[in-house]
Amino acid sequence: MARGREAFIVAIGVGDDDQRHFVGFTCVNSESYASWRGFLQDLEQRGVIMKLAIYKYERAA
Repeated sequence: MARGREAFIVAIGVGDDDQRHFVGFTCVNSESYASWRGFLQDLEQRGVIMKLAIYKYERAA
């Protein structure tokens, strides 16, 4: 059986107190534009104010 690939998207915010806060996460089939857009729109609908910086971690195979 072939093993599927999925992406785990995580949002960590920094508050006015300069502390990191876990904001949200989701598991998606791919790191596509549509996946990121849906995730960020969900955060926005929940009232998260975003100033965006993206860090991508890739583990070696």
